[in-house]
Amino acid sequence: MGAGQFVVFEWPPSWSEAGDRSSLPHLISVVVREECHNQGAGTFLLKAAEEEIRYRGCKRMHLATEQDDAGAQRLYLRFGFEILSDKPRRKVSMWTDDEGKFHEDVEYFIDMRKTLD
Repeated sequence: MGAGQFVVFEWPPSWSEAGDRSSLPHLISVVVREECHNQGAGTFLLKAAEEEIRYRGCKRMHLATEQDDAGAQRLYLRFGFEILSDKPRRKVSMWTDDEGKFHEDVEYFIDMRKTLD
């Protein structure tokens, strides 16, 4: 079985509808199985995503990483991303389960962007 690595990114609706190549594709997820960390898989996936984004004519890419994920932040900084703000962005998710119980989850993210040559 493979390392279970994958990368997911999305194009803003305006990109596909209007052909606007200046829109920022958003890198949603880069996932590498824990036992495969620090073996170059994340770098490989980022290079593949960047190649696809360049192929589509975009000049920049955006991502958000969890505030406490120092390993991912180091990878993205090494890959040329810049942190957009010193203040993390707060995301609150609220839902009720099948039994009607209310749940709330708060996460903090660091927004990052890379300008492509």
